[in-house]
Amino acid sequence: MPLETLRRRYAAYEWRPVAIGMSDARVFHLASPTGRDLFVKTAALNEHPDPGFHLHQEAERLEWLAGQDVPAPEVVDAGRTGEGEYLVMTAVSGRSLAEPWSPAERRGLMEFLGEFTARLHGLPVSDCPFSRGVKEMAAAARKAADLELVDLDDLDEERDGADLQELSGELEDALDSAPPEEAVVCHGDYCAPNVLADPATLAISGIVDVGRVGVADRYSDLALMTRSLSDRGLNPQWGTWAAHAFMEAYGIDPARIDEEKIAFYRLLDEFA
Repeated sequence: MPLETLRRRYAAYEWRPVAIGMSDARVFHLASPTGRDLFVKTAALNEHPDPGFHLHQEAERLEWLAGQDVPAPEVVDAGRTGEGEYLVMTAVSGRSLAEPWSPAERRGLMEFLGEFTARLHGLPVSDCPFSRGVKEMAAAARKAADLELVDLDDLDEERDGADLQELSGELEDALDSAPPEEAVVCHGDYCAPNVLADPATLAISGIVDVGRVGVADRYSDLALMTRSLSDRGLNPQWGTWAAHAFMEAYGIDPARIDEEKIAFYRLLDEFA
């Protein structure tokens, strides 16, 4: 459905573009005159093999999460046209962890984040219809490389300047000695902008951008969140202390973090 048609359908709302996040989708906050705000995403159809690039995949995961007592947007409307996809969702209350928080609030937020993540990872794996283990992620990474859909301008600092051949070679070397998997239900794109918290209580109020939700190793989430929290250039209010506080609240001693898995899942994410 063209954006103009959506604007007419939801003409009673005030449309505000949303710039936060790294997705290629266009996102709009629809402020409601009656108090029930919505969000709209639109995206062009594309060949990228990662489910996070496809709004119908996100809609399917949102509908599943709705039955798991996990706070996330509710699907209002979704569809595909020859031009692309659209997804209309309810707004989740709270503020993103990427927004400014006072020094007095930050450690409490890490405690709530760790506890929430442990609950998410505690969902029954057998109930989750989506799989995003190493086999699936490796296949998607190879296809993205074959199609030259890897964003080489958004690599981690240690790979800055690498070309696609170098990156693919590093991936194949890593896959030859891939660490064993411990399957849990993961968010898949777990980073500070995708988690919201209640400003009054600091409790986690919801997760967004859930197109990669699926069964995977817990470190596929932990690797991305600790990277998000540690990158002070991206968000100076956090830092290594925050990543360690998050892991401790999650239930892993920061001194016993599996650095091999951290590196492995961050490398896989370069292709997503």
